[in-house]
Amino acid sequence: MTLAQRYRQEGRQEGRQEGFLKGRQDYILEVLSLRFGRVPEGLREAVHGIEDDDRLRTLLGAAIQCESLEAFAEAI
Repeated sequence: MTLAQRYRQEGRQEGRQEGFLKGRQDYILEVLSLRFGRVPEGLREAVHGIEDDDRLRTLLGAAIQCESLEAFAEAI
């Protein structure tokens, strides 16, 4: 594999990972929106700032189970 091919492959892998994380972030915000209505911008920004997949997976569960937006915000 040439150096250029390796860089292209790494770029594609990084792009897929970024897309996956963005999707998980969007799922969390969609769940919150469906359950509680409008999600404050600050909370949206906080979710979009998280780039750890395990943390996002945990927060998706919290979004599904939390009692309120305030309770979800505390989970962050």
